[in-house]
Amino acid sequence: MNKKTIATIKAYLFLAPFLLVFSTMVIYPIALGAKLSLYGQRGARMWYIGFQNFATIFQDSKFWESFRIPLFLLTVQVPLMLFIAALIAFLYEKLEKHGGGFFRFIYYLPYTIPGIVTGIIWSYIFSDSMSPFRPVIDLLGYSGTKILTRQHLPSILLVIILWAFTGYTAFVIYSSLIAIPKAFSEQAQLDGATFWQIAFRIKMPLLRGVFISLFIFNA
Repeated sequence: MNKKTIATIKAYLFLAPFLLVFSTMVIYPIALGAKLSLYGQRGARMWYIGFQNFATIFQDSKFWESFRIPLFLLTVQVPLMLFIAALIAFLYEKLEKHGGGFFRFIYYLPYTIPGIVTGIIWSYIFSDSMSPFRPVIDLLGYSGTKILTRQHLPSILLVIILWAFTGYTAFVIYSSLIAIPKAFSEQAQLDGATFWQIAFRIKMPLLRGVFISLFIFNA
């Protein structure tokens, strides 16, 4: 055997443990799930029904309803969060000499709060009886309106996710922002460009890869 063949065999031997575990823990369960989806079951008794399970679920309105919130978050929350986070990141840069570190700490803080604590905080804020915003809601003419309802769930999730993750996202964008060579900004300033023109017309396109990664991560 030549060296190339030996190297190939060694590579597969190194991959063998991973392939074994991956096949056992991932591929086999997926294949088994696909097989079981073609059967009906009652107790220990199983019988083949073909694609009847799929036909049933596709005719169920609750199945399609389950896509409503994820699609809302994907099409509204993620782009909105990236836009707000970009603005905050540029403000970090603009205020770097005027307490920028303090603002980074304040915006990043919600991301460090455990999920259970976050749930308690927002359940209090959106409570029908204890919400600090209840007087404002009543003043606007919505007295007696319940906040925590299925109808308001997408908007509530939007607010909570923006509060919890926008600061972290802004921090990631800012970390990439400060890595951009200052020569781009200095040259644009000499040409009379303002801070925000530099931000949106020069730096934003340079951060395209970061935004794509963050979109995939948050989606």
